Amino acid sequence: KYFPIIPHFGMNGLGLMAGMQLFFARHSLPYSCVWCLSDKNLWEKVQEMLSNDIPVIMSIGPNFPRIWKHGAVNLYSKKENGEYIATSSVKAHFITVTGIDNEWLEISSWGRVHYINRRKYEEFVSKYSAAFVSNILYVKKKQD
Repeated sequence: KYFPIIPHFGMNGLGLMAGMQLFFARHSLPYSCVWCLSDKNLWEKVQEMLSNDIPVIMSIGPNFPRIWKHGAVNLYSKKENGEYIATSSVKAHFITVTGIDNEWLEISSWGRVHYINRRKYEEFVSKYSAAFVSNILYVKKKQD
């Protein structure tokens, strides 16, 4: 109803942004959003949204422009002793960020809590993807 999904390709960040803008407008919600196209202040924007209790939708983009590359971002689980164990890897996938610290993102994907190493995410974006496809939907409350 709100999001343009292309069969076998899914949806990109601009489609997500357009769908969310339409959703906000149709439901008279006081929010606006933009799809971030660069990695400038990415972590500050994530922290700002979480501080304002706004969910952060982040894309782990596709391999771009070299689609034949095999880059991916590891998802980790956290053991009781605080050790992080790689459990799977993803690319071309949206996740929800639920927490952030200096080294890790806590995320939700497929209904489960996982962790992403921030430095490894940055390496994936610079080596295998691009900031305009691996980024966040930046949502802000409209000013009254």
